Amino acid sequence: MEKNFIFNGATYNTREEAEEAVFNYATETYDDMLDECNEEVKIGSLSYPVSYVFKRVDEIAYRCGLNDYADSLLYDIETEEVEPEEDEIDEER
Repeated sequence: MEKNFIFNGATYNTREEAEEAVFNYATETYDDMLDECNEEVKIGSLSYPVSYVFKRVDEIAYRCGLNDYADSLLYDIETEEVEPEEDEIDEER
C-alpha cells in the first residue's frame, strides 16, 4: 500500500514534495501573517509594515521566524493510503 501526502488541497507522491510545497507556501504567506498580527512600525512620521522592517533590521531572525512558521505548517500535511493501480500490481509480480 502506498501513501500520498496532502497539503492545502494538493496531493504529492512523496513527503519531500509536500514539505517543499509547505515551505513555498510559508514563504508566500509569512509576510502577510506578520503584517496582520502586528501594527505598522512608526519611525518619525513614516509607517512601515512589520515584515519590511523585520527583514531589514534582523534578517537572521526573520529567516528563523520563517523557518519556524514553515515547521508549524508541516503538521498540516495529511497522509492518505492509496491502493496501487492494477498495472502496478502486475509489474510487481
